[in-house]
Amino acid sequence: MPFRHTRSRSDPMRALRRFVDDHVEPVDRLAEMIFGLVMALGVTGAIRLGGPHLDSRELFASVLGCNLAWGIVDGVVIVLTRVFERGRIARIVRNARAAADEDTAVAAIANEFDPEVTGMMTPDERTQFRGLVLSMLGHADPKPTGLQRGDLIRGAAAGLLVILPTLPVVLPYLFLSTPLTAVRVSSAVALVLLFLIGVRWGRIVGARGWRIGGSLALLGIALVAMTIALGG
Repeated sequence: MPFRHTRSRSDPMRALRRFVDDHVEPVDRLAEMIFGLVMALGVTGAIRLGGPHLDSRELFASVLGCNLAWGIVDGVVIVLTRVFERGRIARIVRNARAAADEDTAVAAIANEFDPEVTGMMTPDERTQFRGLVLSMLGHADPKPTGLQRGDLIRGAAAGLLVILPTLPVVLPYLFLSTPLTAVRVSSAVALVLLFLIGVRWGRIVGARGWRIGGSLALLGIALVAMTIALGG
């Protein structure tokens, strides 16, 4: 029975992780979490500078509220970006199909690739690329450009990744009654999380994780130091 109880409590967290993993790419997940943590650090500093008489509970509500708002904004921007990108792809395909000749059609598609990528192609690869583009244009069916359910799900998942990392950062405001102490502990938690996320990011991209983690932590430290120097 205890085993079942423990498992049932962990199921919501597993479901949340699966939801995020299914709808947000690994690097995008890390980027969203970094954004949330940096926002929390910045908002804390701004609040301390603008409202030195706020108590810990008010700081908790302010920091969490700001990140909730930014999570929603980020989600909406991602939804709009996905709709825009589908429309852009549909336009490119239409223009390529309406081109006067095959060379113009292939160029319309090739222009969407990074020049460094196309510049590395050999003559044979360019010939193969041309054939693939012309074949694709013959059967391509761009997705509808309107708002889709998947857009909303992707936006919600990204917004959660901005908000969730904030929770450990705001907990000190609930347990520490002295605002200045709560701010310092909250900042330390955010810096540790930034370092760990950087390490994870480094592993994903094949770089030295501790360097990326250290760079992100230094970025956070610079933000905190600036805040303290300005009187926060």
